[in-house]
Formats: sequence, structure tokens, C-alpha cells
Amino acid sequence: MELVAALMRFMKLLLTAVLRS
Repeated sequence: MELVAALMRFMKLLLTAVLRS
């Protein structure tokens, strides 16, 4: 599903942002 892939990509981006700060 494309929606799931987009969600996982967003979560990964959010996770990296949290780890950076």
C-alpha cells in the first residue's frame, strides 16, 4: 500500500529529527 509506505517514510524522518535534537 502506498499510504503505508508514505507513513513509514514520515515516521523515519520524524525519528531522525528526534534523535538529532
